[in-house]
This record gives sequence, structure tokens and C-alpha cells, in this order.
Amino acid sequence: MTGRLPDWLAHWLGGEPGTGDGVTFHVDYSWPFPPWATLLLLLAAVVCVAAVYAYESCAVGGRYRTMLAAMRLAAMAILLVMLTKVTMILQRTGPPTIAVVLDRSASMGIVDKYENPPHSPSVVDALQRAGLGEATRLNLAKVLLTENGSRLLNRLADNYRLHVYLTADGTEQLPVGDTAAIAEKIVGLTADGPGAGATRIGDTVRQVLDDLRSAPPAGILLFTDGVVTEGASLTEAASDARQRGVPLIAVGLGSEQAPRDIEVADVLVDDAVFVDDLVSFSTQIKATGLEGQSATVVLHRDGESKPLAEQTITLGVDGQPQSVYLTDRPTAAGEVNYVVEVTPRDDETNRDNNRQTRVVSVRDAKIHVLLAFGYPSYEFRFLKTLLERDATIQLATYLQDADPDYAAQDRTALRSFPVAQDELFDYDVLVLGDVDPRLLPRSVWTDLRTFVAKKGGGAVFIAGPRSLPWLYHDVPDAAALFPIEFDGLDSTCGGRLPEDVARGFAVQPTSLGLQAGPMQLGDTLAETEQIWHSLSPLYWLAMVERLKPVAQVWAEHPTHVTSAGRHLPLIVSQYFGAGKVLFHAIDSTWRWRVGVGDIYFSRYWVQTIRYLARGKLNAGRGAELTTDRREYRQGESVAVRMRFLDERLGPAGDDVTLAIESSGQARQQIVLHRNATLGSVYEGSLEGLRSGNYELVVSEPQLPGNPPTARFAVVTPPGEMARMAMDRTGLVAAAETTHGKFYTMADADRLADELPHGRRVPIENLPPLAIWNRWWLLAPFLALVIGEWILRKRKGML
Repeated sequence: MTGRLPDWLAHWLGGEPGTGDGVTFHVDYSWPFPPWATLLLLLAAVVCVAAVYAYESCAVGGRYRTMLAAMRLAAMAILLVMLTKVTMILQRTGPPTIAVVLDRSASMGIVDKYENPPHSPSVVDALQRAGLGEATRLNLAKVLLTENGSRLLNRLADNYRLHVYLTADGTEQLPVGDTAAIAEKIVGLTADGPGAGATRIGDTVRQVLDDLRSAPPAGILLFTDGVVTEGASLTEAASDARQRGVPLIAVGLGSEQAPRDIEVADVLVDDAVFVDDLVSFSTQIKATGLEGQSATVVLHRDGESKPLAEQTITLGVDGQPQSVYLTDRPTAAGEVNYVVEVTPRDDETNRDNNRQTRVVSVRDAKIHVLLAFGYPSYEFRFLKTLLERDATIQLATYLQDADPDYAAQDRTALRSFPVAQDELFDYDVLVLGDVDPRLLPRSVWTDLRTFVAKKGGGAVFIAGPRSLPWLYHDVPDAAALFPIEFDGLDSTCGGRLPEDVARGFAVQPTSLGLQAGPMQLGDTLAETEQIWHSLSPLYWLAMVERLKPVAQVWAEHPTHVTSAGRHLPLIVSQYFGAGKVLFHAIDSTWRWRVGVGDIYFSRYWVQTIRYLARGKLNAGRGAELTTDRREYRQGESVAVRMRFLDERLGPAGDDVTLAIESSGQARQQIVLHRNATLGSVYEGSLEGLRSGNYELVVSEPQLPGNPPTARFAVVTPPGEMARMAMDRTGLVAAAETTHGKFYTMADADRLADELPHGRRVPIENLPPLAIWNRWWLLAPFLALVIGEWILRKRKGML
């Protein structure tokens, strides 16, 4: 037998008034016989007593006999209790335990847009009264727990021993017992502080179960949107809770529909370009809750509303990046602040991520180009004519196979290839068409490699039927520049071409090629792709089987494939050190003029020359500032490195100071320290940054011209903001698995009345209370025995 004593008796036995403590008991006894024997003995005693009084010879009424028999049986029952040595085992107990888990991760900072809000207008009024601001998921939880003088928290503390946990990237337990301090801490919580970049609800539930394993809680209340991004899943945690008999009571916060939001996730553009360059902005757009709807992406200058370019897109699957390409052609030199922006919507949850700014340095300078061919092919002739007419290009030409008087008759012609390093380094871009490497000194190729790798120069290799690329296999410095592998090349300079190549083919840009600036022949990607398919066919190519791992294929043959199953590459690029290299497996781009004139031939080659020349612009900087990545998860360290290319610009001391700028945040600073091994390198790291887009700018030392900058973004973990809708399914399943309940803001007012009672928590054992030898048990026994004797004597039954 088990039960709880009345409070007055519990306090007398050791309970503390006002703490919720009480005393529970259970009865212990000893008896030598098994239950069946005990039952037979009791039946025998009843039958015996009944028989004695039934056959009593004295003339006494039935009621009198029954009373006497009952008195004897009662005395025998009391004697049985005394013989079994009945003892009451006492234990002082506290109220049952209950745990509250409050999610404070980044997703709890979302302000959901509802068609029919699940919370009443009184909740919004409560937010305003408490000064909590917008109806974020976290603020709604604060209202539930702390409104009306923390009514819910106080009620939980009155009926239970309350434990409160905060969960995000980790778990924090608040002090037990001080409800006012707990309420103050909850009111001050934010969803964007350190450690808010992930959600580990499953891990927190497991920690609660471990912390309270000696006294399992009556339930665990979860105030969350249910989105678990790291650690144990809610399903796994619910399974553990069920094994320990602990129900999960979930209060789901947020909308079940993904919040509507459009984000400009990233913008890639060259830092430095030339006047009249086609500047391409490669933009990544992400959206949630708006699949199938349209959005307009606009490029404009900061401070100007007139768009330079715009594109309307159809938004895709939630969280799936979409590439948008916008272009501008600056006509004046200077620093241009470009803004890429998505037109905000009225129903968006966050408009701060709708735009990004990039600074582009526009230079007004002529590009020095060397056009070197093995012989005067049609490609050479048309390229020479084109580049001569361009006022922004300073052209020099060289032909290995030319008349002796050619150099004297043509103002652009060189009598010999520039073999001196200083002469070669004066150029920005070298275009080499089917040049025989055996006719040039080996030092030229060593200097060319340095020109590209160290000076940031650009190089174009145009294949031809005589020398290139076949004869470059034995020239290591030149071969290193090519984005192709020389193994597998036909030693007969291509030999006979397959039928599908010889009968003519169109150049087919790859998806990567359509993103490259030189390949932009139209104003939009769709127009560009259509133009490429409409150009006049070509009839020759160098069949390249293998590419280097870092190679990027911009264009390929539409039908013919290599032995590895990939289409034959036609235009291939690669970065090489500070510069860029382009390889043409085709030698007759001049055919693109057929029927349309120079428009596309010119656009391609001028854009290509300008693209390759930009490497030298950037290589000419006095210092470079970099981070190890462009994007970081919240909580990750950002490694920053600054290298002085001109050591004379370095600081007098051992430190470099950078300013950290981000929209909507206070300006900060970071100090980089000199690397002990590399004297011109300074390093440091950034910690604890909130989500947002950041720019690093050099503060000290003062640098001439345009100081280097570095941009990066800090984002919440993909899982944290990739699924922003409340996970109702997961929360309901967790509650049902553990025999708990699920609530929303619409019915959360019933929560306090429907909580399980739970089991009281043992505090200490009290001295046992022996009942069998108490006077108040002996007294009724004697009274029954003596009373029966007196009554029998009165009736003459002795």
C-alpha cells in the first residue's frame, strides 16, 4: 500500500511548508505463510467463529450473536496486524520535475507572414506592452512564458521543480529556483548572438534526460520551430524520452509555410577593368516561399535610380541558387560603386538581403597586344585588321614566315620576336597562332611563363595544322601554360578529321562558357546562346583528348566526343599564377563574319583581349588583401592575410590595421601581425561575426592610389535558414511517440491546465513508523476482547 500523507501530517513528520515538499508512505509487513494459505486461514477463522455463535445453546437473538461474532473477528484482525509487524516506511518528497527547452537559434528570429495568424491580437498587444518589438518566433515564446507577470513560469514553479534550458548551437541551463531571474534572462534573449547559427534540439533533450535521470521529469516543454540542423534528430531524442517514460510537450512556433524571402547571395565581378570593357556581374539569387513567381534583378550605380541593366527571372525551388548575369560598359575612368538589387516585395520577411554593392576600378589605358603567328593565315589577317582599328589597343605583330620587306612596309610589324625580357613584359596580352616553338630561343618560353605567372599577363594559343599544339610537347615552360594534356595528341598534326568535323560544325558554348565575359555576344544569356548557334560553321580543329584538371571549357564540338565520352573542347581557359591563358582548338573564327560582318567576331576578340589584360592590372597593385574563403558559417574563424607586393609600402612596425565594415553594424578594426618567416606577409583572424556581408579596408599604413579591399560573407548554416518553415510534422511525431501533446499559438493557453502531474521526487528517508506495537492498536484489541467477554457474561454465554 502506497500513498501521500495529508500536508499537516507531512509537515509534522519533516516536510517544509511552502516548498511543495510532502511525505509519502508505503506499508511493509512480514508473514510466514503464502497468500493461498493465509486466505484459507482467514476463511477457517470466519467459519469457526460463525459456527460457534450459530450453535450457541443460549437463547440470544441473531443480531446479538452477529455483533459478538463481528467483535471477535475484529479482534482477530487486529491481532493478525500485530503478528505481521506492520510498519509504515516514510519518505520526504519534493514536487515533480518539469523542464522547459527554449530554442534561441537564428531561425527563431524570423517574423512570419501569415494569411490567418494563429495568435490573437492580444498577443501582439502583449508584445508591444513588453517592448519586445516584432512578432518573431522567439518573441512569441517570450510572451507565452513571461506575460502577466510571468504567469506561466510562476505556475510551473509552484507545481513543479522547474528547470529551464536554452538551445541553439549548444545548451545552456538557467539557474534553478529564481523565477524572476529566469524571466529576465528570457526577455533579454536574441536570435542572432554567438552560437545561434545552428539548432541542436535533439542533443538538448538528451542532455535534459541525462541531467534529470535520477528523477525523470513529468514532461519536457519544447518552445521551438522544430527545425534541427545539427546533432541528434528530434525523432532520436523522442525515442530516448519514450524509453524513460518522459513525454515531450511541443509548442510549435512559426508558420508551416516557408517564409517569403529573396536574397542576393553573392556577386562576382572583376575588381579592375578598362574603359569600354563589358563588365559582367555574376549574381546568385536565392528565394524561399516564392517558387514560380517572378522577380526583377537590377544593376545600377549607387545613388542613381536609373538601371544600367535588369533581368526578370522566375524563382525556383526554395534555397536553390539561380545565376543571373548583368553587364555594363563603363565609359569613363574612376571608381564605380555598383549595386545589384532585387526589387523588394511587400510580403518578404527580410529586405536587408535584397542588395549587394561592389566597387570596380575603371582604368583608361591602352592595352599592348603582340599578335604573333607562324604564317599570314586568314585568322592572322582579320585579327590584325580588327585590332589595328581599335583605339584602345596598341598592336604589334610578328610573322615567322614573312617576306623580308614585311616589317618595313607595315607599321605594326616587328623584325624579330621580342626575346629580351623587358621587351616582352611591356605587353599586356600575347596572341600566338600556330607559332613554331623551334624557331624561337628557349629563353622566350621561360620569359613567357614568368610574364603570365608573375606579371599577370594574358596569353592566347591558337591551334594550327603545322605546329601548335603538337610541337610544344618538348618545351616544358610553354607546355605548362597550356590548359590541355599533350598525351594522346596525333603526332601528324591532327591527321584526317572525322566526317562530322570535316563537314562543318557550330561552336557550342558550355554553361560555364555562357558565364564568361568574352563569350557574351548578346545582351542576355538567351540572346548570347542563340547568336552562337547561328554563327557560320567552322571546318577544322585540333582534336584534344585530355585536359588539365584546372582547365575550364568555354565551348565544345556539338556532336563529336572523345574516347572518354566528353565533347571535343574548342575554347579552353585556365588561370596560371597571376595571369590567364586561353587555348583555341580552332583557327578560323574569322568565319563568324560571314553574313554579319565584324559585329560578333569583333565583340568576341575585343572582349577576350580586355579580359586577359585585366590580370596585369591587378598584378600591378602594391599589396593584396585576401581571406581564405568568400563565405563563412556563423561561428567560423575568418583568416585574413595581407601581402605587400612592393615591400617599400609595408608599415614601419610589425602591425597592419584593417577596418571592418558591414551594413547596419558598427565599424570595427582588426590588427594583422607580421609573419615571422615571410616578412612581407601580415596575418590575423576574425571571430564571433554576425551574419552579413563584410568588407575589409586598409586603415594603417596609408597606401597610395586605390588600397586593396577584401569582401566576404558570414551566413547562418545552410540547414538553419534553408528550412525556415515550422516542422509541424516532426513536432507532432515527437509528441505522439512520447505520449505528449502538440500545441500552437492558437491553443497554447490550455498548456498549463493539461500538463501531466508526474511523480514526486524523493528527497530523504524518514524514520520508519512501527504500527503493530502502538498503543492505539493495542487499545481497540483489548476493548474488543473485554467487551465481548462482558457482553457474553450478561447473557449467560460463558
